[in-house]
Amino acid sequence: QVDQAHWSLHLVRSACRGVVTPPSSYMLICRKGKPEAAYEASDTLGQGSFGTVYLGEDLTNVDRKVALKSIVVKPRKTASWEEVVAEAELLQKLRHPHVLRCYEWFEEEGNSVESMGRKMWIVMEYMDGGDLNSLYNSRRRAFASPMEPPFIRRVITSVGGALKYIHTMGFLHRDVKCMNVLLSRSYDKMVLADFGLSCSIETSSQVAESERHSAMGTPTYMSPEVLCGKPHSVSSDAWSLGVLAFKLAALVRPFAARDDTTLTMRIVKDEPKELPVGCAADVANAVMGLLDKDPHKRLLAEDAMTWTQDAPIARLSCMG
Repeated sequence: QVDQAHWSLHLVRSACRGVVTPPSSYMLICRKGKPEAAYEASDTLGQGSFGTVYLGEDLTNVDRKVALKSIVVKPRKTASWEEVVAEAELLQKLRHPHVLRCYEWFEEEGNSVESMGRKMWIVMEYMDGGDLNSLYNSRRRAFASPMEPPFIRRVITSVGGALKYIHTMGFLHRDVKCMNVLLSRSYDKMVLADFGLSCSIETSSQVAESERHSAMGTPTYMSPEVLCGKPHSVSSDAWSLGVLAFKLAALVRPFAARDDTTLTMRIVKDEPKELPVGCAADVANAVMGLLDKDPHKRLLAEDAMTWTQDAPIARLSCMG
């Protein structure tokens, strides 16, 4: 019945476009306890260790595109069902223009807890412009100049504003990086995404202890104190923002090495590379302030935002 209903809906949409073709590969997703399809998932947008994200369509609102994150929690795996639910509930609580919106989450109909595990779907805002990492890599491949100062100011203000908000809510992100900043196609909006490694500020020390013998996060973006075994903090989130902004301003990483061991030593002991000569002074001050090795002297996200507050950020085109 579901397939027949979907085919009928597809015929109506195709007729409106003036052509009738068989539907492409798709999945119909049903909430547990409700046999009618809620969403249709099609193209894969991204895949990671914690799940797969698909382009989706809300079948109750055909004009709304969404991002559908699929997470399968298998028995005796590291992440428990309760931990995954906690992440989903956190996402639903967050309401900020620069934090990826979570509309809802639900368990899929037909899960088998004993064998394949339980599958959760998180329904999120769809950003159609890719992520900062793709933009960074495309500029490098084209041997282009670094990002323009107006764009970097927008990044610092947008991501910095998101961090200030979640810190005020009592949480740390712990995985701020270019791949986790999503863009709209016109670059007029950017949001911080992927809260899979987030934790509360209060429990940061306990989390650090439990992760002592496992690598969590992305080494390139980790602060010196975290690499030395200390807990994540608002200062370590700020450091990650500094690494992200440096990469955009220079189109290279502030610290580079062939392996993680050498990279760790350089982050802990060496000074970052110099920014290009033409980098705007306010951007350079903000970036280098975020990359201060002393977490007590380091600029916080909201501090970095003040370095660029004189620029009319809201009126600037992202790409200059």
